[in-house]
Amino acid sequence: MAKKIYKNKKTLIVLALVALVAVGGAVYIKLSQRVTGTDTTTQTHSSATKHYAPTSGGSAGSSATGASSTGSLPVPTGQLLNKQTVSLSSSSLQTDPSIESVCQTEAQASCDIRLTGTSGQVKTVGAKNTGDSGTVIFDWNAKTVGLTAGKWTVQAVAVKNNLTGASHNEYLEVQP
Repeated sequence: MAKKIYKNKKTLIVLALVALVAVGGAVYIKLSQRVTGTDTTTQTHSSATKHYAPTSGGSAGSSATGASSTGSLPVPTGQLLNKQTVSLSSSSLQTDPSIESVCQTEAQASCDIRLTGTSGQVKTVGAKNTGDSGTVIFDWNAKTVGLTAGKWTVQAVAVKNNLTGASHNEYLEVQP
């Protein structure tokens, strides 16, 4: 009988150690996934100043490169561009400068569309609240936002409770 109690005690200790290692590992993974940093990039649009966590660039074409999240705010999803090429002088529906972008993230978050030109210039469409659904649709115009001819990197940037999430990069070709 004493041997059986000793064996059950030993099993209990082993199970407790396994549980402790599992919890510790989960905490380590969660902490290591956090993107932290105090360096921010200041950007302006319509005289409002916004601070976004920096994100890395990507390669040509649509990709998941550049997606980042600070804290626990989910990376925004949704169709960033309903067309990849626009012409500032076109009146054709397929190439005119009007664009639709969708930002999906947490409910009641602020979301904006950030556009970065090849020489580093940054434009934003103008932040909107995602409401209870967590989704906001932007109908915007490349000409009105001030884009110039060239290739622009496009990201959705969501902010809520001092947490920031930036989507993957997509690319917009703007023709004169």
